[in-house]
Amino acid sequence: MGHSKIIKRRLLTQLPFAAVFSFLLLTVGAVPTHAATLVSQTIWGTPEHESSDGVATAPDGSRYLTGIHIVGFDPPQIFLVKFAANGSIAWQETWDGPDSFFNNSARDVAVSPDGSAVYVTGSFFINPNVAVLLKFNPADGSLVWDRSWGGNANPGGVAVGSDGSVYVVGSVLLAVDQQMFITKFASDGTVLWHRVWDTPAEGQDVAIDAAGNVYGAGVTPRPDPNNPGGFLGSDVALLKVDSNGNMIWQRTVAAGEGVDSRGGVTVAPDGSVYVAGGRFDERTSDLNALVLKFGADGSLVWNRNWGGRSGDAAGGIVVRADGAVLVSGDTNSFGSGSDDAFLLRFDPNGKVMDAVTWGGSGIDHGDSIAVEPSGNVVIGGTAEVPPYSLLGTSMRTSKDKAVLGVPSFPLVSVDSGVVPAGGAVAAIAGTTNDDSGFDAALLVIAP
Repeated sequence: MGHSKIIKRRLLTQLPFAAVFSFLLLTVGAVPTHAATLVSQTIWGTPEHESSDGVATAPDGSRYLTGIHIVGFDPPQIFLVKFAANGSIAWQETWDGPDSFFNNSARDVAVSPDGSAVYVTGSFFINPNVAVLLKFNPADGSLVWDRSWGGNANPGGVAVGSDGSVYVVGSVLLAVDQQMFITKFASDGTVLWHRVWDTPAEGQDVAIDAAGNVYGAGVTPRPDPNNPGGFLGSDVALLKVDSNGNMIWQRTVAAGEGVDSRGGVTVAPDGSVYVAGGRFDERTSDLNALVLKFGADGSLVWNRNWGGRSGDAAGGIVVRADGAVLVSGDTNSFGSGSDDAFLLRFDPNGKVMDAVTWGGSGIDHGDSIAVEPSGNVVIGGTAEVPPYSLLGTSMRTSKDKAVLGVPSFPLVSVDSGVVPAGGAVAAIAGTTNDDSGFDAALLVIAP
């Protein structure tokens, strides 16, 4: 998600942080062994630079990877690559926004449940930032349609319902505040509804449950109790909305100096909701990966932090059919290089069952995660310097005295301003040769 992590690590810079809560850290457990095995690793790219931002799997076993392609000082382009079930490249495309003189950025990718369509969210900068939703034909990679809206809009995640409806969560500048939006599109690109949560917030991801309810996860400023209108740090925000755009419930979670949902949101088969992100402590300048479990009624069931002393954050979260909670992300505390990807496997009660890192001697990242019908985990990442190793790592977690909030801000219907984007699609000559520099990585792991 977001701008390329080649350029900078995603720290919690959106909002200020200050201490408002004391907390008790409790050790849950630590065993350095692991059961996960690496099924395959595919390093894709060109002689230039690529960085992954999203990954998705399809019912036929194919996999999709999206991110940005950087050539010299030219504006980055969004790429989308389809890998067949056997790991070969089926097709590869780039998308470039019209009159984009600074930046194109990919955020997420999703496949419709029947495998008939692939959607990518991203943005391009004109002045200000413009959000985009792209629909591709999975058979040949052709662009079916593109849509854009703004101004100063930043999409986050995308999810596709069982009826083919497409949901996008992000943030848009209204008046003086960025506010979280949830937009529902029909499969032909028509906007069915567009809602904005009427409080400062940034939308970061979206998920859909079996009943068609929509979950928007994001980050919102934490009010300063001693300064009306002021803020201290940031909280996770989670909205549950029905398929017609009506609010069912809304929650916030405060922990540490500040928390966010950069790693996304997912729904388990039993209706439980999981959110992953980062937890920042300004006093120690420590960033850890955060995992939250909510009940279907919005209750906070448990919270966990994972990491060391050098900066760690979640990049993706998914729940397998057997209830296992799988979290990917970046670690600067563990592994074999400067930065490595990580994969954690929790049971539904919050116990870590396995923990591994993947990387080489350079800067490597785990950006997003998906799961296949076989139960194998697919991680989209970024790789720099081979050889790469899958290593067991710390299984130690801690938990906060997290505070659950029940705000009551309205979900307001506003004009979306969605129009055809008019971008251009072109083929890209990527290979799996592991060229020098940064490349996108596709990992398949059997945990």
